[in-house]
Formats: sequence, C-alpha cells, structure tokens
Amino acid sequence: MPAYRLMSTRHHPDGSVETPSAVELAACDDHDADEQARRYPLEDFVEGADYAWLVDERGSVVCAFAVAVGRCA
Repeated sequence: MPAYRLMSTRHHPDGSVETPSAVELAACDDHDADEQARRYPLEDFVEGADYAWLVDERGSVVCAFAVAVGRCA
C-alpha cells in the first residue's frame, strides 16, 4: 500500500516557510488519499498553518488544501 503524508506549511512575513507536522495516511491510491485528506479536519491540523499538502511516497504533491477554508487549492 502506498504511503501518503498530509503535511502542513506555515508561511512567515519574512518569507520563510516551515513544515511543522505531517500525518501518515494509509491509502490504496491517489484518489483514496485525496478523499481521506478532504475528510481530515484541516482547520485543526496545525495552529497557524495556512496550507496542507497531500504528498505521495515519491514526494510528489497530489493536492494542496487551503487550511483556512478547507478546500482544494
């Protein structure tokens, strides 16, 4: 089963970006991982995070979510 990670990013006024946390998702494919990520409570993911990224086992971005509004970017 492929490994997927839902990772958050936090952008700072000075232009720096940090990735404070990641959640492992057990999904059988990109579609399943995307569905799981959409059900995840993104607004509670990480305080101050502005985006969440669904990343596959190769490190490729499958989808990006705007945390504040909880919709696909």
